[in-house]
Amino acid sequence: MKRCAGGIEYELTRKAVKKLNLRLRPDGSVTVSIPKRVTLAEADRFVEQNADRIRQARQRLDCRPEYLQIPAEYQDGDRFWLFGVPYRLRLGATGEITLRDGELSLPFPAPLSSRDPRLTRWLNRQLEPVLREMIAGLVPRLTEFCPHRPGELRLRLMTSRWGSCNPRTGELHFSTRLAHLPPEAIEGVAAHELAHLAVPNHSAAFYAATERLLPDYPRRQAMLRPPVHPTPKEPA
Repeated sequence: MKRCAGGIEYELTRKAVKKLNLRLRPDGSVTVSIPKRVTLAEADRFVEQNADRIRQARQRLDCRPEYLQIPAEYQDGDRFWLFGVPYRLRLGATGEITLRDGELSLPFPAPLSSRDPRLTRWLNRQLEPVLREMIAGLVPRLTEFCPHRPGELRLRLMTSRWGSCNPRTGELHFSTRLAHLPPEAIEGVAAHELAHLAVPNHSAAFYAATERLLPDYPRRQAMLRPPVHPTPKEPA
């Protein structure tokens, strides 16, 4: 359900939650989930009370590098970032997907949702070999201080994180949205998840492990500018 309060458009859903929850997506859109007992008027007040914080968070999103500003949908002629390089997007082109002369031609009609499964599958195919090569290059450094080796690598669309690691199984998950980032930033994410095989938390020991994998890890991390999520207070 689409609603508007305090000048903020948002998408409302009712869920089996205990309190009102607000989330700002990477594209700047707002979602709110509420318990079944909460009225629509209460939801509107919740958003209105946090409108200024949402606007401030959106301003921070706008300050991110352009390759991180992934729109909710694409139109023909839009700029499309692939591995940190901008291409002009041509939607509805005939034939196969092509990448030539600064243009990316996709046989998909406009507008194209950034969550479209066809686009996600294509990004998956571009990203997987790049990630595997990066991980293979980092594993020898990892084995110098960690006995665990990475397990299965999985790719899927994730909008609130770049990756995750299961230290017990070694399984690694990465977001297909990494394909928009420069290779240096992608390698930083790979190092982050591999370091969790040695240290499962985000303690000082964990960041020491990331720098053993990549001495300039802090610079790689700074390239990511993770999505900003406001943390609104529930009304009394």
